[in-house]
Amino acid sequence: MAGTVLQLASVETPQTAWGQAAQRFADGVAEASGGELRVELALSGTTGSPRETLEALTIGTNDVVLTVIASLDPDDPLPGIESYPCLIRDLGHFDRV
Repeated sequence: MAGTVLQLASVETPQTAWGQAAQRFADGVAEASGGELRVELALSGTTGSPRETLEALTIGTNDVVLTVIASLDPDDPLPGIESYPCLIRDLGHFDRV
């Protein structure tokens, strides 16, 4: 089959809402591209832990990773702010934080 294949990795299982969202994303990409672009799912941690799936982006093992943004905390603490939804009042407050 011609076209490009991307691998989407996640530690989530196919039965979870995240796993189902990944499948819908893959289906939508295939449909929108007329099959020229496909997304293969590597779910249930088959490419490693959340941290390992992100590291695999740098070497090209994974092309897309579905994870919580707080997984980026080791690289920069700012993404972890999403763990505290009531902490930020507005955009101005966010900029100050």
